[in-house]
Amino acid sequence: MIPEWPEDLPCPSRVGYSLSFGDGRIKKEAEGGPPGYRRRYSLTPKTATMTVVMTRDQYALFEAFFDETLKAGSLPFTMVDVLKDGVPALDEFDVPILDGEGNPVLIAATNLCLFGDGLPQVVAMSRRVKVTFSLVQMP
Repeated sequence: MIPEWPEDLPCPSRVGYSLSFGDGRIKKEAEGGPPGYRRRYSLTPKTATMTVVMTRDQYALFEAFFDETLKAGSLPFTMVDVLKDGVPALDEFDVPILDGEGNPVLIAATNLCLFGDGLPQVVAMSRRVKVTFSLVQMP
């Protein structure tokens, strides 16, 4: 079974979150004019850089998750999609879709992830810890 991001850890912040698309193209050189591209892979992973601010107790949980559960970050895990999860679903006119009680229907989205080249970097704050890392989101 694939591990999940621990419920007791906060979700990454949308502030400062960045996502880079993987390049699944191959470049075709032309004798003149601009180069051409064609598809090399049908699916490519994306790389996300994110920050999580946590308490020191939560940081201890993060360390155990990274070191023990994910075997020093070498195993995949699932995590909520920072950009999509919890966002209201919209109709074709960009109006929120409501349930029977008038509440907006929220999107639930997760990603299959691996820790990328940017392994966790930790910055101590007064009573909290800021952890920044990059994840490879599998297609």
